[in-house]
Amino acid sequence: MRIDIVPATSGDQIAIARRLFREYEAALGIELTFQGFAQEVAGLPGAYTPPAGRLFLATVTYLPLLMIVNRLPMVRAVGTDVFHAAILVAFTSLLHASMGGVDWPLMWWLLAGSIPG
Repeated sequence: MRIDIVPATSGDQIAIARRLFREYEAALGIELTFQGFAQEVAGLPGAYTPPAGRLFLATVTYLPLLMIVNRLPMVRAVGTDVFHAAILVAFTSLLHASMGGVDWPLMWWLLAGSIPG
């Protein structure tokens, strides 16, 4: 799997970003009109224009195939991939812990550092 993160600057990239924003809203199942979401999407890159902001696109090399073969929307393909990774990481984490390969004090510091806020 290869992940590329690039600035969204071309017209095609901005169009993809708009589609992803709309798919995000659809996946939430609520309208975000109270936040001015439609205006924000229509005005992209808007507030995300340098120097005040940035708009990036991340692509994963195998996701387009997953989306084409299974006809999945981007949000569903990424969510499926993340959930799949979480299950695999949980099992491999338990395996490493059972083999003594975890530095527990360091793990707690890493965990504390990854909590948002």
